[in-house]
Amino acid sequence: MLQSLEDWKLSDKVVGMSFDTTASNTGAARGACTLLQQKIGRPLYNFACRHHIFELVAEAAFSTCLGPSSGPDIAIFKRFQSQWNSIDQSKFDPMMDDDLESLMLHLQMCFSAARSK
Repeated sequence: MLQSLEDWKLSDKVVGMSFDTTASNTGAARGACTLLQQKIGRPLYNFACRHHIFELVAEAAFSTCLGPSSGPDIAIFKRFQSQWNSIDQSKFDPMMDDDLESLMLHLQMCFSAARSK
């Protein structure tokens, strides 16, 4: 990336970078974003991919409600993904906020009870 910026004489014009949130990009010491900023000699605005940011937000919400995951994949997401093709998407009916709140409270009580056993 740096070589391309230098070849095109753009390194002094770059103000930000867009990237996915993998450790190879975001690592504090050896991440590509850190290394690029060091080579350019100034900080850049970070525009992390919103898809990956939403994954982090969803993971944090589930960890708060259901406890931390024991591995890199969250089991409920993997089960949902494996069943996606069998879901009749023409009958989509969004859950209302009150229903979601009730469901989350119920799930939290269930998992709290299961953990205390």
